[in-house]
Amino acid sequence: MGGDRPGVTVVAFDLMDTLVRDPFREALRAATGRDVRELFALRDANAYPALERGEIDEATYWASYGDADIPVDPERFHEVRRDGTTWLPGMRRLVADVRAAGCRVVVASNYPHWLAEHADGLLAGQVDDVVGSYQLGARKPGAAFYLRLLA
Repeated sequence: MGGDRPGVTVVAFDLMDTLVRDPFREALRAATGRDVRELFALRDANAYPALERGEIDEATYWASYGDADIPVDPERFHEVRRDGTTWLPGMRRLVADVRAAGCRVVVASNYPHWLAEHADGLLAGQVDDVVGSYQLGARKPGAAFYLRLLA
């Protein structure tokens, strides 16, 4: 009975805090000088999900902080974000083992367009494909994300 079912051919991993360390909160703190809980209480709660879905650009996202009278330094944010994104222990090896077993490895992330940097840098040569919510116009855990990913 098991012989008539195909084996696993693709494995999809989330990126942030699954394969790599996510420095988003510390980057926001560095860019604003404020505690993340305070920021989340003050800022437009819809702005980041809209950025992740590709509905707004980065300039509009940062403008949402200005709309809440929160000064922000996007360059500092990106500096801390880039420096803090590193492989979690054992995860690069796990990805290599999955690929060695004959599976394609896909990163499927809610991360906004900054994901492209990781596809060309940290993930280059390590995974077979990188797909972001900004490309699909939908976020996990919504069904639309997974249906579009499969398509």
